[in-house]
Amino acid sequence: MVILRFFTLIILVVFSIEINGQKNDTIILLEEFTKITRLNNTKSYNKTLNLRPNKTELNNSTLDELLSSKSAIFIKSYGPGYLSSISLRGGNAQQTSIIWNGFIINSPLNGISDLSTIPNSFIDDINIQFGNSAALWGNGGISGAIHLSNNYKFNDSLKIKIGSSIGSFSNFKSYFNVSKGFKKWHTSVRFFHNKNENDFTIYNSSNNQTSSQSNSRIYQLSFMNENYFQLNNNSFLKIIGLYQQYERQIPPTLDEQGSLAKQNDYITRFFSEYKLVKNLFLVNIKSSYFNTINDYFDPISSIVGINPSTSFLNEIDLKNKINNTNQISFSIMNSYCFSNGNNFSQKINQNRWSATFLYNWKSKNKKWSQSLNTRQVMNDNKFTPLTFSYGINWKPSNKLNFYGNIGKLYRLPTINDLYWSPGGNIDLQPENGYSNDIGAIFSLHLSKSINISFEPSLFNRKINNWIIWYPNGSFWSPQNILKVWSRGIETTSNISFQKKFFLLDINFNSSYVISTNQETNNSNDRSLGKQLIYTPYYVFNFFVKLNYKKIGFKYNHTYNGYRYTSSDNMNLLYPFNIANISLSYSGKINEYSTKIFYKLNNAFNENYQLILNRPMPLINHEIGINLIINK
Repeated sequence: MVILRFFTLIILVVFSIEINGQKNDTIILLEEFTKITRLNNTKSYNKTLNLRPNKTELNNSTLDELLSSKSAIFIKSYGPGYLSSISLRGGNAQQTSIIWNGFIINSPLNGISDLSTIPNSFIDDINIQFGNSAALWGNGGISGAIHLSNNYKFNDSLKIKIGSSIGSFSNFKSYFNVSKGFKKWHTSVRFFHNKNENDFTIYNSSNNQTSSQSNSRIYQLSFMNENYFQLNNNSFLKIIGLYQQYERQIPPTLDEQGSLAKQNDYITRFFSEYKLVKNLFLVNIKSSYFNTINDYFDPISSIVGINPSTSFLNEIDLKNKINNTNQISFSIMNSYCFSNGNNFSQKINQNRWSATFLYNWKSKNKKWSQSLNTRQVMNDNKFTPLTFSYGINWKPSNKLNFYGNIGKLYRLPTINDLYWSPGGNIDLQPENGYSNDIGAIFSLHLSKSINISFEPSLFNRKINNWIIWYPNGSFWSPQNILKVWSRGIETTSNISFQKKFFLLDINFNSSYVISTNQETNNSNDRSLGKQLIYTPYYVFNFFVKLNYKKIGFKYNHTYNGYRYTSSDNMNLLYPFNIANISLSYSGKINEYSTKIFYKLNNAFNENYQLILNRPMPLINHEIGINLIINK
């Protein structure tokens, strides 16, 4: 009731502002409405990195490969096609929201989104938003957010995109996209298939022996249908359906003799969105249904885990563009999920309401802008503390841009954190704290052919009651760390040169992160002041693209620094360098655009691990073809 009263109050305020402050009846066009999103309204105040997967040979792979090769973000992967999660700015995977078409797709059970289950060919645009986004996007998001979106175009020709590749370890991938835009309807179908034996050679340094990885086969199948309708000049409807099936054998670790474990995942998602513009008011109604079934079987350990989850999310968002310098919006959302998995002692239900208020201001000369947003959450009929974030941006010239933000953070424990058996801890406290970061963007256009950009950013975050899982006898259990201090510096640089048939594009990405345990209840706790596990101090990424006429060359180099595997920092994984090389030829076959490519992965044959005792592939090869048909 309190949220509903607050919602009514905001509506009255908005109407009052329009009646008293608006001097004309300017109509906002539907095209302009689509640009007014939370991301577009806030990305000027955070470090934001944009990626387009369909512009690379990586559109026949998955999101984890794209992020690890195009950014300085640490991806924790158990191997090709296996669980891959993100560590952003020293945070864990639960602290980064994965947002697809405006909906958080992190699992309601463990709070993680497995990046290896998201095909790049299903995504048209990716925006990585660093820093606090929790006040806008709900629980989680205190380290950042990955925004995934799909594009559409009315009155567009029939487009068919087909891609296929074969590689080492009996790896076969293929995708198929077809789309057509009519006068008021755009529809598309996307398909992705991945089959991989993953029987690559592994080296065990403890006994100096090599062998082929066993029990490692994976099979992935994904299907998505999109429909966009322009109902009239003022309204728009979007409906998206997605089904995914993943069957994965779980290989043994280096210290295990063998494994018969396997995991099956079945994912169903439906998104719907209705947009209406009326005078200066913009109404956005969104609904989604998510159903996930996770089955885990380990005959050797006699473990059977069947854990389904179902989620319903509904949101209404009201925006008012007061004038060219002021904009206000309010939204109310309900999230309901439940699970009756056999790792819970009873059926688990979770019901959350939240209200979000956002105000944006931009100066008339467009050199200054500010944003303030707040969020109030009611979790199972109990209110959580109010969260907020404030951002400011100053653009003194086209060559220079400064930004900064500060925010209050709050994250509730996940369902698994509280109720998983064995290991759940119902006494866990929510995470809370503050964050701030600043940055600048320097852009130089030396000529029509040469462009240079450089973006340094600094961040600082302190979290109380940080939730982390630690070994507890024969199983793992979550605990609260009193205080974690994360701070660091990130840089993004780009140099591009283009003239006639020649293109040179060079990108540098780096991050230096310190994330330490600052307080403890136990004076003998050796984790005090130490770096959190699986948080590298330094990650560096270098990417160069060279095109001449129809020939393309790409070189990607990634360095990952030390990662500690114990809380006292006595055990660690050593740094490694990974180099990937790609050669391509673009041409036409019967007037169809064609690209043939060859990729040499791990060119230096580096023996490395991202997760302890989970070896990654040595040098390997891949060859493929992408075809685009326009009719």
